[in-house]
Amino acid sequence: MADLRQPDRLTLCVALCCGLGLAACSDDTEPADTDPDSSSSADSASSDPDTTDDPSATDPTSADSSSSSDPTDASSSDATSSGSESSSEGDPACDDDAQCDDAEPCTEDRCVEGTCVSTDLDGVAAPESEQVAGDCTVVSCVAGSPSPGPDDADVPIDGDDCTDDVCTDGVPSNPPSGLPMCVPEAICDDGLDDDLDGAADCLDTDCDGVGGCELGTELTCDDGLDNDADDAADCLDTDCDGIAGCELGSELSCGDGLDNDADGAADCFDFDCIAGPACVVTEEIACNDGIDNDDDGLLDGAEANCGWVNVAMPCAAGHAFGFAATDVPQAISSVGSSVHDSYIPVVLGATVAAVAVRIDIAHTYDSDLDIQLFSPSATSRDLSMDNGGPGGSGDNFTFTVFTDSGPGVIGNGGFDNPPYAGTYQPEQPFAPTLVGQTTDGEWNLRVTDQYNLDGGSLNVFQLGVCTQ
Repeated sequence: MADLRQPDRLTLCVALCCGLGLAACSDDTEPADTDPDSSSSADSASSDPDTTDDPSATDPTSADSSSSSDPTDASSSDATSSGSESSSEGDPACDDDAQCDDAEPCTEDRCVEGTCVSTDLDGVAAPESEQVAGDCTVVSCVAGSPSPGPDDADVPIDGDDCTDDVCTDGVPSNPPSGLPMCVPEAICDDGLDDDLDGAADCLDTDCDGVGGCELGTELTCDDGLDNDADDAADCLDTDCDGIAGCELGSELSCGDGLDNDADGAADCFDFDCIAGPACVVTEEIACNDGIDNDDDGLLDGAEANCGWVNVAMPCAAGHAFGFAATDVPQAISSVGSSVHDSYIPVVLGATVAAVAVRIDIAHTYDSDLDIQLFSPSATSRDLSMDNGGPGGSGDNFTFTVFTDSGPGVIGNGGFDNPPYAGTYQPEQPFAPTLVGQTTDGEWNLRVTDQYNLDGGSLNVFQLGVCTQ
């Protein structure tokens, strides 16, 4: 019985081994070939209805074997499907988005279910790394590619306050701004800092050579201009010492006709020169400078021109001057009417602070006379008009002095007693009309005899001036 069951056991063993996919399955059947009874066993197996109906039962390499995959092939297939190098479609495999960056600025790269997927961007600005500040353009993504276009808000900032930063249709420029401080000083003598740079007129380097400006140093010293805008013009500016006769604010050259120290008085009219040998004069005119200018042994008030001036007007020391006309006496005819003018030329280079007049007129009917003073600026002041005492028949003006500080006006009550020997106020006061006018030029005394029959003579016309 044991011999009869042996083939069945072998067949069952083979079937089991092959069904389990063991590689040693084919080797297990080899002992059947060494069995002397193998032919009978094979016949028995072939006569078994089960084995006859199912060929696979006797052939280990039949359908069951072919349907089962080789263990080596199976492990290779599993490795291909789970690897990280590539997918079945050829796209990179990935675990996260960072592995998918293709370095293109206009794509969006993502990891989708283990595969890198790249999407083209369109209509959005490219990353900041693609932009250039101040080039008037913006880089945008168009169908996945960077594309530059105009951006007039991306202005070219050059850091210069005197230029504008402008984009025009994508073109950068920096035109001048036109701000006041960026435009050169155009007017160099208006006292204004026109360009707001902290320097006005000649102190602004923009004005060098314009309007007499000389780069902060006075070089032209005889043009009457403050060329370096330091509030000192010509010889009053220390820059001019030794230039154009300038002498550092003190007149030293006293016979050159120049106001060397620019103090308004030239040569012998300047107190710096008045005591010098070049300025000894034949007639004293400086009345309170403490100097015997005409070298006659008489000082100031003791001089003929000065004594009455110092009494009539209080002037600052060195500022009182007295003058006398040399074109008198002049006869005043008794026939018809007449006009008589006497002149005193004055050269002091100064301005008027106060004025006084002294006259001596012989006339037999004072009320016939109109007496007026005219300044070098042609300004008239009435001294006495138609005054002659009670009835108008008084005689003479005997060394009559007119000054604003006099006690009263001739013709008013108590002050109408010919021959008017004393001090009076002029009918038209000298101040403020004459104050501030130039001292220089011809001062004119005009005496008008309006009527017939009476006459006389204009004997003395003297002028006193206080300078500012």
